[in-house]
Amino acid sequence: MNRKQLKKLVSVTEQKADKPICDATRLLGDAEAFSSACHELENLCLKLGAYDLILSPDGLGLVFGATVAVRHERGFVAAMRMEKQVRDQESSEVSLHEVHCLRDKSKVDLLVVQAGAIRPGQHVIIIDDILASGATTLGLAYTVEELGGQVVGIATLAELTMRCGRLTLEARGYQVRSVLRL
Repeated sequence: MNRKQLKKLVSVTEQKADKPICDATRLLGDAEAFSSACHELENLCLKLGAYDLILSPDGLGLVFGATVAVRHERGFVAAMRMEKQVRDQESSEVSLHEVHCLRDKSKVDLLVVQAGAIRPGQHVIIIDDILASGATTLGLAYTVEELGGQVVGIATLAELTMRCGRLTLEARGYQVRSVLRL
């Protein structure tokens, strides 16, 4: 399946005039499209360079990231949204590292990754389904670096070009690759 066909399965709807919403869930229902999308993401990862781990945020990014990690026989780290009571590190046996993602002026999304999941010196590719403003991805990239890892690059299924996420990330020195540009 080619990129033009994949593009037809990714919908973009207007939430507000300057903030479209992109959804790739229809693509998952078509085995050929899903396989093609994962294959395209795999190729982007190979072009970015050698890596040890894939890190993906909660949502469809987990689906694509985990699939590519399995196909490339690499480790996988999930950055999950957690309920406040679950995030309380003192009551949890698992130590968590918080990822703060500044979105739309003052709203902050909070994701967590398991402490120790990314070790110093590891090379990491961040995979997500959609790149919009780049806020989530930037938060993940900073977390990789805080934990001593190195961001090899960022691969996304679809990029909303009008939201300028690529520009934000590239201005900070990150390589960004997208299967689809919408």
